[in-house]
Amino acid sequence: MKMLAVPMLLLCSAVHAGFTSDAELREQNIRQAEQKNLEHIEAIKGQQVWVSKKCSSPPVFYAEPPQGRLFRRPGAAFYNLEREVEPITVIDAQRQPDGYLHEILYTVKMADGSQAYYRSTGTGDWINPVPPTTIDYGCWFTSDPVAYREELRKKQKADEAARAAAYQAEMAEIRKRDEESARKRAALAKKPGVRIGMTKRQVIRNSSWGEPMDVNSTTTASGTFEQWVYGDGNYLYFRNGILVSIQN
Repeated sequence: MKMLAVPMLLLCSAVHAGFTSDAELREQNIRQAEQKNLEHIEAIKGQQVWVSKKCSSPPVFYAEPPQGRLFRRPGAAFYNLEREVEPITVIDAQRQPDGYLHEILYTVKMADGSQAYYRSTGTGDWINPVPPTTIDYGCWFTSDPVAYREELRKKQKADEAARAAAYQAEMAEIRKRDEESARKRAALAKKPGVRIGMTKRQVIRNSSWGEPMDVNSTTTASGTFEQWVYGDGNYLYFRNGILVSIQN
């Protein structure tokens, strides 16, 4: 059998065409991160965010922009320690040409109206959407987590009050039915028992038996037979509307 010779250069090119090198993957990831970084910068400008002072690493703001990579004046006084979160407005966001990859310098307006600066890496993934389960899980939020928490508490309290009111209404209805049943039983107890020969109307209106729980009816050539069920083994039997038998 005659083998065909394939140039090694063509073989390597074919193999390489199906794979991406580590360097190319790194370059692709860098380009994607840079694009996401730029999108975040445009989206965050003018937005208001909330900063939690209860998170594990509260961000530090500075009174002046950095000189090179160094900040000169920390701005801890910007925080209002009476509040759990501090609302700030992002005035501007710029990539730092002399910083690390994806590093952004934020110019912000604090709640007291003063201007401050904050530096961060990333693409805004550190800003948590509200509702959070607790403000301890993050430092930055897209809306006020304390206000959301208070609204949630109010809603939970209102729901609890509604459930309590519904329960009270249900219990009142049960008590009303029980009282009505007791009244009927007391009224029936004052009436005499049944006797053979009574009509169905007389049994219901003039006897202590009153209305049955259930009625079983049978019709034959000799007439209509009814069994009135009262429970606890008590029965009345009618033939053509007249009481003919009592079982108790």
